[in-house]
Amino acid sequence: MRKLCIYSFYDKEGIVDRFVFDMLEEVKKYFDEIIFVSNGPVESKGKKKLESIEGLSIFERDNKGFDIGGIQETLLKTGFENLKNYDELLIINSSIMGPVFSFKEMFDEMSKEELDFWGMTVYKKMKYNPWDSSRFDYIPTHLQSFFIVIRKNMLGSLDFEKYWKELPSINTYDDAVSKHEVVFTKHFEELGYTWRAYIQSQKYNDWTNYHLNYMPIKLIKDLKCPVFKRKSFILDYRVYLGVTKGNEGRDLFNYLDSIGYDTGKIVENITRTANQFDIRCSLNSNYQIYSDKNLVNDNNYKFGIIIIIDNLDEIEIINGFIENLNEKIEINIYVTNNIKRKNITFSKANIFVHPGNIKDYLKYIQEAADKYDLLLFLSIPPYGLSNRIAEILSLETALNSFVKNDNVIKQIVDMFENNKSLGLIVPPMALHSEYAGVNRSWNKSTYDKVKDLLLKLNIKVNLDINKPSLGPLGGSFIIRSKVINYIDWNKLVELERYNNYSDSLKNFLNSIPYIVQACNLLTYSVFSESESEIYINELLYLYLEKDTHPKNYFPAKFYHRVKGVFSEDKISQDIIKLDVDSRKFIVNTNIKYKCNFIRFDPIEGNSLSTKGIEAYVNGKKVSIEPINGYRHGYSDLFITDDPMYGIRHKFNRNDIIRIEFSQFNIIYSDELDKGITGNRNQQYGKKINNALIDIINHYEKYNIKKIIKKNLKKVKNKLKK
Repeated sequence: MRKLCIYSFYDKEGIVDRFVFDMLEEVKKYFDEIIFVSNGPVESKGKKKLESIEGLSIFERDNKGFDIGGIQETLLKTGFENLKNYDELLIINSSIMGPVFSFKEMFDEMSKEELDFWGMTVYKKMKYNPWDSSRFDYIPTHLQSFFIVIRKNMLGSLDFEKYWKELPSINTYDDAVSKHEVVFTKHFEELGYTWRAYIQSQKYNDWTNYHLNYMPIKLIKDLKCPVFKRKSFILDYRVYLGVTKGNEGRDLFNYLDSIGYDTGKIVENITRTANQFDIRCSLNSNYQIYSDKNLVNDNNYKFGIIIIIDNLDEIEIINGFIENLNEKIEINIYVTNNIKRKNITFSKANIFVHPGNIKDYLKYIQEAADKYDLLLFLSIPPYGLSNRIAEILSLETALNSFVKNDNVIKQIVDMFENNKSLGLIVPPMALHSEYAGVNRSWNKSTYDKVKDLLLKLNIKVNLDINKPSLGPLGGSFIIRSKVINYIDWNKLVELERYNNYSDSLKNFLNSIPYIVQACNLLTYSVFSESESEIYINELLYLYLEKDTHPKNYFPAKFYHRVKGVFSEDKISQDIIKLDVDSRKFIVNTNIKYKCNFIRFDPIEGNSLSTKGIEAYVNGKKVSIEPINGYRHGYSDLFITDDPMYGIRHKFNRNDIIRIEFSQFNIIYSDELDKGITGNRNQQYGKKINNALIDIINHYEKYNIKKIIKKNLKKVKNKLKK
């Protein structure tokens, strides 16, 4: 039998990671020829290795039509007459990783089945279809397109040729799913071709539609699925939380590690290609520390501590912790001249003078890399927060998490020993005081500086202004020396020499996790028992009281204008929710009254930016326009706390209206609103001022600076009064 495989590949940089070669080597055992179709050029190192695989040919093309476009062009290029010479065709793509174990059992079992085509896993039928571009008004049960085998009867048919020649153009991810993946299986089934999935997961149909995504361990462990999805470790966490409690990526990673799969291959790929915030969320990158857990630590890791002290009130706090540590741990403390002159001493530390500049700060870290395998750095950066207690508390959090006693240090060293992919440990992301706002989102000015710094250091990672930094903004962290030695320190000092000390530190601390990521290593947070209790309480409060619960967070209202007026008793309410299948924010409601105009308020109490909004009445697209917002291309911005859209249409009672967003970003504006109405002190006004400046910078492209600055002027006038 003559068998052909088409392997569809895409990588932004054209780098072929090890997991790809693993899959190709396994496929080569069962298929005579492999066409490696790359949607973009393949870098030279990977190409050379690919060319060494017997029977493999490379087809490079422009990235048009996603993997489906690549497969279509490859089939047309190969020729359907030529395809008749093959007994089987495997279509596979680089969205899957593995194999966890050999394909032999799968191919042996499926060879006994009299089928026209088969795949590895199925996606369960759904009663509705979110895409107008699909030929079905529901999503049929279908084979997932990452692995499909077509046999001779279907491969040589006119039906197969016609399908690919008449395939509609694929311009978006949604097109790839709606015009091909959800259609392919049902289309050929209707033509009389028989099919089956290797993984018989029907017993889990009541659990979820997407078995491989939301229950991968069950499919691998119980049903012998030999692959898993790469996106399991980088998925937008909202998608997970829309269905599960979000532990799938972490559990899968740990399970694969436990059965001997080289998880370093996963880390190698995701740290190079994905945003670290998505990785952190998907992997649940947190460690719990227990101060009473005593480990017998036999490893030879050299652990050093560097502490920078700029204020006298920090000394007593720090000394109370380091007095409890083992004599073998070397501690170097750098203090300013005014503290040194007071003859401050530490019984377990070496004391040095700290000049208070970025050059020396970086020098301490660089020198320590030559002495230690792991370095703990403790400091309070001079950011000038308005609330000193917030700075002290951030230091206490780090001390509790890192050096509460010898047991804690032993556990941390053990973590680095057992997890070779671990590069950096930071304290929990602060949720208190001014740190909370800094940690939740980027300040555009800081983002631009960090981006520029990384670029000049030739550090290429996935940086996204919409995804928070994992930088240890409290100033404390534990890092592998491998990372420290990766940095061009002379260049870093040169780049930062013209900035003030505070800005330079902020840039550096925000950059650290990305430097770690460039080393193909991960960043984790560490929680002590006491800090966990506090953190859970903070999260619970924010979740329940700060309108972050989905039922309160996405309230939407539809106002029916009947006889020229809106009436409070003529309101429909619904919840905007994330559709985990189409990755869109969606709200549906039934029209209660016959009318010609409906006002849609997506949220109240907050400013809002949206992208790609579309409205449908009974499945037919209708126009929707911002009433009190500003439209720029596909994006809308509302700087009011009561965003409104308008929809003109002849509505009848019981019509179904559906509104979709590709992005739905809330701008927390309760402070802005309160500030404009006055009665706030100068400190509060400063926060409002900064918040507005951030909005101005972020939305400069909308050309509405004057409008926002007008509000800013109102705030300043109120504050003067």
